[in-house]
Amino acid sequence: MYKKHIYYIKPAIVLLFVMVLQLSAIAQRPGKAFRTGKQAFEYKEYIRAIGWLTIAIDAQKSKFNDAYLYRAKSYEALNRQQEAIKDYIAATMLFPNRADIFQKTARLLYNQGNYNEALQYATSTLDIDTASFEAMKIQSLALTHMGNAESALLISDQAAQLKQDAEVLYAKALASDSLGLIDYAIAYYNEAISINKSYKPPYHDMGRLLVRNGYLDKAIDIFTQATKEFNDPTSYKLRSLIYGVQGNTLAQISDLTKILTLEPTRINLYFDRAEQYKKVNLLQNALSDINYYLEWDLYLPSAWLLKGQILEELYMISKAIEAFENVIKYSTSEEQTDYAEKAIFRLKKEKFPPKITIISPPGPDATSISLGKNQNRVTIKGTIQDASKIGSVLVNGLKPDTSYNGNLVNFSIQLTLDTSQFIHIVASDVYRNTVSKSYKILRVEKDPPLLYLQEPRLTEDSAVDVSTSQLNIKGFFYDFSGIKWIRINGKNIQPQVREGKFYFSDKLDGVNNDSLIIEASDYFSNEISYKYKLKYTDTLKNESSPLGKTWYVLIVSDSIGTVLPEIRAYKNDLLSAINHYNIDSVVVLNSLSKESVERSLLFDLPTAFRDNRVETMILHIVSPGYTNGAFSYWVTTSSLKDKAYSLLNTSILRTFFNACKSITYKTVISESVHIPTNILSPVENCECEDCAGIHSYPDKGQYLFSIKIDNWHTYESPYLSSMKEVIESNDRCFSLAKFFNIKSNNISIGTLKGNNERAFPAIMYLKGE
Repeated sequence: MYKKHIYYIKPAIVLLFVMVLQLSAIAQRPGKAFRTGKQAFEYKEYIRAIGWLTIAIDAQKSKFNDAYLYRAKSYEALNRQQEAIKDYIAATMLFPNRADIFQKTARLLYNQGNYNEALQYATSTLDIDTASFEAMKIQSLALTHMGNAESALLISDQAAQLKQDAEVLYAKALASDSLGLIDYAIAYYNEAISINKSYKPPYHDMGRLLVRNGYLDKAIDIFTQATKEFNDPTSYKLRSLIYGVQGNTLAQISDLTKILTLEPTRINLYFDRAEQYKKVNLLQNALSDINYYLEWDLYLPSAWLLKGQILEELYMISKAIEAFENVIKYSTSEEQTDYAEKAIFRLKKEKFPPKITIISPPGPDATSISLGKNQNRVTIKGTIQDASKIGSVLVNGLKPDTSYNGNLVNFSIQLTLDTSQFIHIVASDVYRNTVSKSYKILRVEKDPPLLYLQEPRLTEDSAVDVSTSQLNIKGFFYDFSGIKWIRINGKNIQPQVREGKFYFSDKLDGVNNDSLIIEASDYFSNEISYKYKLKYTDTLKNESSPLGKTWYVLIVSDSIGTVLPEIRAYKNDLLSAINHYNIDSVVVLNSLSKESVERSLLFDLPTAFRDNRVETMILHIVSPGYTNGAFSYWVTTSSLKDKAYSLLNTSILRTFFNACKSITYKTVISESVHIPTNILSPVENCECEDCAGIHSYPDKGQYLFSIKIDNWHTYESPYLSSMKEVIESNDRCFSLAKFFNIKSNNISIGTLKGNNERAFPAIMYLKGE
C-alpha cells in the first residue's frame, strides 16, 4: 500500500466549481447550455464543456444528441477513458449509422483491455463500412488477445491488402507469435518498426518473444532501441529484468535508476534497487533505498527482512534486531518469521547468566527469606533479568508461573515446605547461561494481624445490618511485624499509620454485595481474613436494582436571558416523576454556560461516577434551543445549524461515553436535539421487550434517545408521559423500550457510531410499596 502524492487543485477545477454554482439558474435553458458547452469544447476548455453539456443531456431532448459526442471527446481529451466510453456507447445508439462512432468506441475499449466488447463494436463498424481499415485492425488485435489467432491472421491479411501501416503489421506479428510462427512474427515485428519507429508495441512484444525463446542478447538489443527511441519506464524495466536473469546487477541498477528518474512515485522499485545494491555490496545505498521504501509501506515484512539483512552486514546489531522483530510482528509467513527468529537469536547471543531477585516473602538479607513459624505453605514471587530471553526457571525443581515484561521475567509458585530449610532457584537463558541460588528459610513470629472494626457495628451473630445503600467501613489493624497489605472486598486499601496502628477506611456498596470481607497480611506472610454477612432491611430490599447503583443526571438549560416558565415546569414534573423510581442519586445541573456543561460531562461527572462505583447512568438533557445568550449550547433555533451543532455535541457525547468506562449501562435522553441518522447506529431491538421477565443482563450497553422539539411552548414530552403511565399503572419498571412502537420522525433511537458497544437501555425500577 503506497501513499499517494498530493497535487494542488488546478485552476480549471476551481472554474468548474464556480460554474456548478450557476447551473441551477439556467437548468430550464438546455439550448443555451448545449451551445455554451460546444463552444467551450472548441476552445479546448474541456472541464467547462463537460459541465454545460451535462445540463443539455439531462434535459433529455433529442435535438441535443450531439452533446454526447462533444462530452465524450472532452472526457477523452482529459484522459478519462471510462467516462468517454460510456458516452460513445450512448452515441452509437443515438447514431446507429455512424461508423466513425462505432470505430472510436471499439478503439477505446481495446485500449482499456476490454477485447470482447472491442471486437463487437469493430464488427458493427464493418457492418456499416465494410472497408474500414481501422476496424479490421482492431478486430485482428482483439481476436489475437481472445485466443483466436487464426481468424486474426486472416483479417490482418485482408487489412494489409487495403493499406500497409505499422499497426496492421504488428497485428500480423502478434497473431503469428500466438500461433508459434516465430520467424514470421519476428519478421513482421521488424517490418512494423521499420515503417514507424515511433510505434512502441512491436519493440516490447518482439523483445518478450526473444526472451521466451532464449535470445536474451537480442532481446536486450531491441529493448535498448526502445529506450533510445522512447526513453520510457517500461522499456527500461523490461531490459532490467533480462539483466537480472543474466546476473548483470550493475546494469540492472542503472535501468532501475533511470525508471525512478522518470517516475519517482514507483515506490516498489526502491525495494527492487535495494536488493540489487545489496548483491554488489553497496550497502549504504541499499539501506537508503529500503528506508525510503518503508516510509511508504511500513507493514511489508519482506522489506523489514531485507533491511535487517543489510543492517546485519553493516554490523548495526541493535537496529538489525529491531528490523527482524518487525518481520515477526507483521509477517504471516512461517519461513520469514523462522528466519527472523534465528537471526535475532544469533544477534542477541551473549555469555552472562540471568540475575535472580526474590520479591516475596522478604528476608533480612539477599540470601534468606522470613516466614511465620506455623506457615507450611508459601508463595514465592520474584524476577529474573537477563539481556537475553529466559529459557527455563525451576523453583525447588518445579516450574513456576511466569510472565514476561521485555527481558524481565516475573515468576510465582506456591510451595508446601514440610521440613525444607532452603528454597533453590535455577534459571537459564536461551543461550544456556545458567545461575543457581539458594535462600535459607528463617522462621519468625507466627501471629496474624489483629483487626479492630469501628464501623459498621456488628450484630450478636457477627453480621452487619444494612439499612443504607452505602456502608462506611472504618477500623485498624495491629501487628508486631507491620502490615504489608489490606483489602476490603478485594479492593486494596492504603492504611494510615499512627502509633503502630494501621488505620483504614472505605465505602462499600450495600446494595450489590452480600458480605463484607476484610483481609490483611503482615511482612512475615501471616495472613488473616474476616468475613461478615450483610443482612438487608426490608426497605433496602425493595429499593434495590438488578442493574446496580443508578444515578440520574438532569441537565436543564433554563437560564437564557429570562427564565422560560415551560422549562421550569417541565423540570419540576420530571423531578417529581423520578422520585417514584429506584434512583440512588439524582444530580440536577442548570444555569450552566456551555463551558460548564462540557466540563461537567468530560471531567466532573465521570470522576463522580468512578469514585461512587456507579454501575448505571441515565443522562437527561433538556434545552429550549436558543443561541443568543451565554447559556445557549445544546441546539440552535435555526434548522440550518442543527446538524453542525449535533456533530459537535455528538463528539462530546462520544468522549463522555469513553470517559465513563467504569459504568456498565449508559443511557442518554436528549430532548431538543435531533441527532442525525448518519451519526447514529439505529437500534433494531433493545433486549427489553418485557422488562419484568429479564433475569440476566448483557455485559455492557449504551443507548441514545433523541427527541426533536419543534415548538417548546406546545411541547408534550413522550418520555415524561410514559414515565407517568408506568407510575399510575404500577408496572415493575420503566424502560426506553416503551418508545419502539412509536412511529414518529421526531424520535431517533440508537447508539453512537464508533463506540463498539451493544444497545441496551438502562431500566428504572419503581420503588417498593
